[in-house]
Amino acid sequence: QVTRWLESENIPLFAPVNANRDYDEWLADKMGMNGGFLSQSIVTPEIDGAIRPYTLFAHFTGSDGLPYVEAIPDRLNDFVATVNNYTSLQRKPNSDKKLAVFYFKGPGQNALIAEGMEVAPSLFNLLKRLKSEGYKVDNLPSDADAFEALLNENGKVFNSYAVGAKAEFVTRNHPEIISKEDYEKWCAYAFAKEMKDDIDTVDGSFPGHGLADEDGRLALARLCFGNVVLIPQTAAGLGDDDFKIVHGTESAPPHNYVAAYLWARYGFGADALMHFGAHGSLEFTPRKQVALGSNDWPDRLVGTMPHVYIYSTSNVGEGMIAKRRSYAGIVNYLTPPFI
Repeated sequence: QVTRWLESENIPLFAPVNANRDYDEWLADKMGMNGGFLSQSIVTPEIDGAIRPYTLFAHFTGSDGLPYVEAIPDRLNDFVATVNNYTSLQRKPNSDKKLAVFYFKGPGQNALIAEGMEVAPSLFNLLKRLKSEGYKVDNLPSDADAFEALLNENGKVFNSYAVGAKAEFVTRNHPEIISKEDYEKWCAYAFAKEMKDDIDTVDGSFPGHGLADEDGRLALARLCFGNVVLIPQTAAGLGDDDFKIVHGTESAPPHNYVAAYLWARYGFGADALMHFGAHGSLEFTPRKQVALGSNDWPDRLVGTMPHVYIYSTSNVGEGMIAKRRSYAGIVNYLTPPFI
């Protein structure tokens, strides 16, 4: 009855987590949480419809040698900001809200990808619905075919070998240009220097292997429709094994991947983040499996942005990973009927 009342009153239910162990021990554990604590702290709130299983408390040892429970200072600040960001959406006019939508696409001429979904017309319908509800959605094409053509032209993803095509795209298609100064400033806001060093180890110095202009600035493919921006999610790693890169590696994501999320948050100023279709790679970026901390990539890239994931109702297992690792509020779509 409580959950039904919360739903009827449009009150979000958050799930801050106690690591239930020594802070340093939890920080070093790649699993994060398991067993009975996982059941009571993560699974049960999920069943009740709670969001953001965000690790907020841990055990510390006092000067007297006795253990005590306390909020993790940097985590507390971010959790308060996150709750404020969610609740402010209820008061902010739709016309003022900014939304960053990540979609998934193969390189080159490959179509947009999502399990059991016609992505381009579905995304076009979403934008039309947002516009009808008062969101600022400017210069939307008249039909889904024209919209898809625009996406294919201006929201491309490139293989590493497509050097000439990448240079031409940056020159002709007006991507977002991100300077090294802004990128490093945003990195300092979002995560520790050690994580930035990990990116450099994987992808070299800024701007890395992805799109860049002649002045060495990073170029980000994106399509802006007023207060709604569409961003293709690039590969979360380097190499030829696409399945492994999407489903998780041990390495930090490259500069262009990180920059897209940091620009959405700090450059574009998104009030909310959306991933469109099952599934992307954010929820499979490194470290802890659950009960994440401030050294874990999904936690840092989502940051304090409210996050909605449009996810296939047939993929429950990976949907749970999206809920636990990228703090997503899941909005399901049905798989198509078949005979």
